[in-house]
Amino acid sequence: MKTIRSLMMLSGLFLVFFALAATSARAQVLSSTHFSGTFTLPVETHWGKMILPAGDYTLNYGTAFKGTAYMVTVAGEAEGSPRGMIFPRSRDDASAGENVLNCVREGDTLYVRSLEIPALGESIHFKI
Repeated sequence: MKTIRSLMMLSGLFLVFFALAATSARAQVLSSTHFSGTFTLPVETHWGKMILPAGDYTLNYGTAFKGTAYMVTVAGEAEGSPRGMIFPRSRDDASAGENVLNCVREGDTLYVRSLEIPALGESIHFKI
């Protein structure tokens, strides 16, 4: 009886710990946001491994995992739209004078190539 009670108590503590860890991990997706914005895609576009249908989106750029990695989070504003995280391939100095999401067309498919953020002085490049 005492063993069963101890196992039940231990499993309850484990569930509480797991719930707290999961909540903390979700809150730490972006530990620091450097830029936030919105954009509209007129056609279906591929960004990393995500396929984004035409529509309105929000994005956040910042550091993740306690400042060790940079990433972009993208979320569609329409119900059921995709959400995801994209890690940059590289970063360098911005070359545009305004915020620009650069896309390239290969065949019939449109891909996001880079994100220019002159306020931060950065150009973020993505793998196609």
